[in-house]
Amino acid sequence: DADVRAARLFVAGEEAACIFQHPDSEIRFPDLPIHPGARLVTALGIADGAWERPGNGVVFEVGRPGLFGTKVVYRRRVEPRVNPADRRWIPIDLDLVDLLGGPGPTDLILRTRDDGDGRYDWAGWRDPRILSNGVARPLAPRDPARPSLLLITIDTLRADHLGLCGGPPTPTLDSLAAAGDRRCDLRSHAPITAPAHAALFSGRLPRESGVVNNGDLFRPAAPTLAQRAAAAGIETAAVVALGVLNARFGFDQGFRRFVDVPEGPVYWRSGEQVNRHAARLLEGLRDQRFLLWVHYAEPHEPYEPPGTAGKDLRLVDAAGAGVPGHHFTRDALSRAPLLLPPGETRLRLVASGPGPPLRGSRLSFKLPVLRLEGADSTALADIDLGLGPGWREFPPGLGLEGRWLESEGELVLVNRAAEARRVTLRYLAKEHMAVDEIARRYAGEVRHVDRLIGALLAELRRLGLGPSTVVAVTADHGEALGERGLVGHVHHLYDQLLAVPLIVAGTDRRLAAGRSPAGLVDLNATLASLLGLKRGDEHSGFSLLADDASGETDRAAAQGDLGRVVFAETRRPQAHRDRMALVTGGWKLIRTLEPPATELYALGAGGERSNLSARRPELAAELGGRLERLLETLAAPEPLGAAAGDPALRARLRALGYVE
Repeated sequence: DADVRAARLFVAGEEAACIFQHPDSEIRFPDLPIHPGARLVTALGIADGAWERPGNGVVFEVGRPGLFGTKVVYRRRVEPRVNPADRRWIPIDLDLVDLLGGPGPTDLILRTRDDGDGRYDWAGWRDPRILSNGVARPLAPRDPARPSLLLITIDTLRADHLGLCGGPPTPTLDSLAAAGDRRCDLRSHAPITAPAHAALFSGRLPRESGVVNNGDLFRPAAPTLAQRAAAAGIETAAVVALGVLNARFGFDQGFRRFVDVPEGPVYWRSGEQVNRHAARLLEGLRDQRFLLWVHYAEPHEPYEPPGTAGKDLRLVDAAGAGVPGHHFTRDALSRAPLLLPPGETRLRLVASGPGPPLRGSRLSFKLPVLRLEGADSTALADIDLGLGPGWREFPPGLGLEGRWLESEGELVLVNRAAEARRVTLRYLAKEHMAVDEIARRYAGEVRHVDRLIGALLAELRRLGLGPSTVVAVTADHGEALGERGLVGHVHHLYDQLLAVPLIVAGTDRRLAAGRSPAGLVDLNATLASLLGLKRGDEHSGFSLLADDASGETDRAAAQGDLGRVVFAETRRPQAHRDRMALVTGGWKLIRTLEPPATELYALGAGGERSNLSARRPELAAELGGRLERLLETLAAPEPLGAAAGDPALRARLRALGYVE
């Protein structure tokens, strides 16, 4: 039906999967089972581009069959042209038992009306779901050899910041590890979110899956872990917290239900939002064997654990008076509506306090996003936005790219039109902090995500799923917190950025001792084994479970004289330089390609202390030869980068700190 179909609509710039309807049309779901506690959860919206048309809006209705046609039990008019509050996805959560007159099978009807004005509009029901919030129904005993799997990936989590790996206490994860098994020396194959997750789900190194930077399209040659699970009859679902893992990049492959991060300038969601989505997914999965992937953004920047009191920004005019309507939102898009008279207008952004010193200046905020928006494409044609005194910009290659605000900085706006123009100033401000403050907040974020996971596991138990579910927890990469003068990830391959934890609980199967080094591709094989899926010859990893004895034999046959190795790399354009690393036998070789440089480290309790390449040139040459032989065996399809031709995507990646 051309008037009713599954589609993706943009509403207020936020793209979402929905059921699309032209008024007047309806969708009927016959004999739908309505259980006690059932509710309809969706959001209503009218697509961008339809708001400016004259008319009285669209009426969304929910109904059921009645004696004289459809009995409407819920009605909501949406009029974005005249009501600014309707210029968004409008969430609704309806008690179906109450509205439909009790539990039991019934026809459910969704329809839209044009309110009689003949308006031709695009209306959508965003991701409509029927959920039950009642007490969990008893489950039949599950076969312990056929468990479900809850896979939790924590973005940017260093292994050494968990209590179980020698860091400060993290009660939830420490208890989970004590009830199962753990290791603290798993290594990522890339210090970047998308490539690391591509390795985890494909069982192949990032270059083999074509994902070497965020924004590259994930297109593995072999089925992913989720695809293999789905083919085995396992229900699959996922919720992600960073937009670089959205379905548009291919990370939904194999997942029947996949909750994206909404497309927009703020390209992440909070752990609280992740838990709400995960709880709904779990509720829908509780009668089935499942693979559920839950991804948390914490402790990825911005480092904002609960209770953080950071600096604020004010927008003032030339006389120092506050600009009416300015709304500062920490680490999200801030806004200020402006009426610009003809000619020049000077405003100032003023920080509530100075920042720490950086290259001769005390800088308070970095602004990766600073722009004007208008009601339409013509509103900005005669408007210029420039920077006056109070700003610093640094050359590429220092990790400081972008515009930096000192204690206050001037904005120069020029309206070349003969009449006043209404525009909106939008900006994203990231607070500049001293390294010790970054480390303190990072630790707070780790404690916070530990609590979030505790709440998720409590929900798993509430639904009666604990005894039948294996829980695996890991991270995609780590974070530099001042070591070697570095902060963040992406650019280097030291263990602060690569060493991640692994926890496996809810099963009697244990991780094998001595299978080191090991990487995320090995975790792919481990998770497949836990789900009862056979390892394919097309996968690079080998199981880390002690009862998978063939894993070592298979690895030896596959890697030959290379021995047990882990390969990692980071590449331009998001990294400043192309770098590769080989870990084997207690040693790590790091090779920078341009300009060429070699680093050699002995791995032990003290970490990567001294570059031994000059003192051990024979060993450096031997490991370099092994690296070259490994590269010769790796297929490397040309990455398909989605960011290059997409300015909006580049802006979102810039807000996350991934592009200049």
